[in-house]
Amino acid sequence: MKLIIVTPYWLPIKGGVTTYTLNLAKTLQKQKNIRVGVITRIGKSDKDVYAIGTRCEGCFHDKILFVVKTFLILYKKRPDAIHSHSWWYTLVPSVLYKLFHPKTRLIHTILTEPMEEGRRNRLKNYIFEWLLNRCDAITTSKNIMEKLDRIAKLKIRTRKEIIYGGFSRKKVSEKDVEEFKRRYSLENNHPILSWVGPLHYKMKFEGVKNLIGAFSTVVQKYPDARLFVIGDGPYRNDLEKFAEYMNIKNNVIFTGFLDNVFVPLSVTDIYMWIMAQDGGVGMALLEAMSVGKPIIATRSMTGEVLFDNENAILVDLDPKSIANAILALYEDKEKMKRLGENAQKTVEENFSWEKICEEFVKLYQPSKE
Repeated sequence: MKLIIVTPYWLPIKGGVTTYTLNLAKTLQKQKNIRVGVITRIGKSDKDVYAIGTRCEGCFHDKILFVVKTFLILYKKRPDAIHSHSWWYTLVPSVLYKLFHPKTRLIHTILTEPMEEGRRNRLKNYIFEWLLNRCDAITTSKNIMEKLDRIAKLKIRTRKEIIYGGFSRKKVSEKDVEEFKRRYSLENNHPILSWVGPLHYKMKFEGVKNLIGAFSTVVQKYPDARLFVIGDGPYRNDLEKFAEYMNIKNNVIFTGFLDNVFVPLSVTDIYMWIMAQDGGVGMALLEAMSVGKPIIATRSMTGEVLFDNENAILVDLDPKSIANAILALYEDKEKMKRLGENAQKTVEENFSWEKICEEFVKLYQPSKE
């Protein structure tokens, strides 16, 4: 089987979409009967990876150019299956190719939640609905699938599957940890909190802003506490200014993207998954869970992967609720240990890439009907 993954991002670009598609491709390549190619809008070309390139990341005409070039590559490569990800401009060329080659299996994975009610555009929704219904199947998280019906109000008639991403671990050397501690002058600083993610989206910005507001309360009791915001994007500057406004500039550390997030995770006491949205199951969350970190998260994740007082503490999106949870959990070491162990057990039992790829391979194969 020849499979082509169409994605907006690939290495060296960092973020959840890259992590998802990279691990998916790596795991599928281990199977002898599948040859995997990748077409990406932003990233670096490599063996079986075709990077279209972009001169203007947010420009519409640049996305149209990606659509045209992707269609031409698909037409040349003649894949048996196409797996597109995230945005309309990965889906459009995939659907166009399928119209000419209807036997090609087309799977689309939605990794980002639909817009809220007030921001919906009827024409865009109609086009997106038409495109999705040309697919053989669409996959996403439970929360996002519900939003497609409740907020976007899309009438999706094609097959819908709840399939999450998986987790992967990177090795961490003692040397790397000591270097990290030296770089950020960490000695007996506790509690240490971490948040990982791109700072490109308003909803993530709102989540981190509330987290910083909560952290100012934590610092009043623990002056040596540290909060690591691991990621980058256009909202970083605003968040840095907000930390300065809250008089905790030296306590909140913005690292930018890191090659190995497991280094800061190794010194983290509590991982924070604070979002102003009902997003899917993030790669960064699964990575933190995979190394047994206790989690504090917004309630939007209830019932999907995190369960209150079982493998996480779930809170409302307001600084007081977040601060109270941080202080109460940090001061209960037995509870921290129990939540971390349960979080690790959750991902090991349910989120291995091998299991996830088995589900996708079933979708790539021709229907027996």
